[in-house]
Amino acid sequence: MLDPKWQDRAASADDVMQHIQSNQRVFIHGAAATPLPLLDAMVRRNNVENVRLYHLHTEGDCAFAQPEHQGRFRSVSLFTGGHLRKAVEEGRGDFIPVFLSDIPDLFREGTIPLDVAVVQLSLPDRHGMCSLGTSVDAARLAFVSGGDHDGSSGIIRKDRMVNGSRRVRPSLWAQVNSHLCAGTKVFAFCLGVVAFIAVV
Repeated sequence: MLDPKWQDRAASADDVMQHIQSNQRVFIHGAAATPLPLLDAMVRRNNVENVRLYHLHTEGDCAFAQPEHQGRFRSVSLFTGGHLRKAVEEGRGDFIPVFLSDIPDLFREGTIPLDVAVVQLSLPDRHGMCSLGTSVDAARLAFVSGGDHDGSSGIIRKDRMVNGSRRVRPSLWAQVNSHLCAGTKVFAFCLGVVAFIAVV
């Protein structure tokens, strides 16, 4: 049974992606979990620059790597696919050759410090729990790599958790952190495709 109130906490993709700022390092969920509506909203923004997007293989057209977005977004592939090879070949994107099993440690140890993780989740169940779905790979570590988390879900910052205009007690993070393998209680959803953005 799904949480009947999840739509009350929904936000549009455009609203959610306003949290990404210039000069940030952003993890993008990949493979079948690529959050396409959020990526489309991100590239519609014209007020950001020098945003580095770290990801494994992504689905979709990868508009963020097109020549017209050079200087605004920089694709950094940790495992690349056909959609991004041309950008890498032309110097508009980067490829870091790394074993798949070593990628989580890049986030955990701070070798690649992340500011934002954009991931796609399942719809919340009646307890508000979600799953990272088919592409957990490095996504879980990208989500938790920021160190001191103060919120339980939604938009997570080091200084506070924001759920709309309401703050959530820092003690909630400890309760949720132990459930991350099963899922994460979330508040940010968009366009019928459930998505989550964590600012760490």
